[in-house]
Amino acid sequence: MILAHQVSLHLDLSFVIDTVKLLIDNYKAEFDDNILIHSDQGCHYTSFSYQSLLKDNHISQSMSRRGNCWNNAPQESFHAVLKTEMDLNLYSTFEKLALGIAGYIGYYNYDRGQEGLNWMTPYEYDQYLSNRIMNPLRHLLVRYLPDVIYA
Repeated sequence: MILAHQVSLHLDLSFVIDTVKLLIDNYKAEFDDNILIHSDQGCHYTSFSYQSLLKDNHISQSMSRRGNCWNNAPQESFHAVLKTEMDLNLYSTFEKLALGIAGYIGYYNYDRGQEGLNWMTPYEYDQYLSNRIMNPLRHLLVRYLPDVIYA
């Protein structure tokens, strides 16, 4: 599930910092001791400012080994899907493209079922996992005793 995103004409450090701040502003209350951000070894992610922001917010950092794209496969896969499913030729300005990407991310998170998630959307899958963590046996009870209402 895409939790925070930014679209920018420039790849300066503030672009990355602002995206992480957006994530923190929207989800800090849900963070636990195991929060992890993964990235490649680009200069943005190795910068003192970025690493300090993560440390100050108790976020662990994970980086791919140099030349290893497999660790970042979910993000690379998302970008491939976005580029395949969006008709980028429809957007004549940066502002229209930014709105189109925001709309697509909403669709991706809440409406687009994925085969690897048993055709659930990323949001539905997140809810499913959260429910299993909070009530690990509930899914079995619902399956075998479907007429009983479980809160």
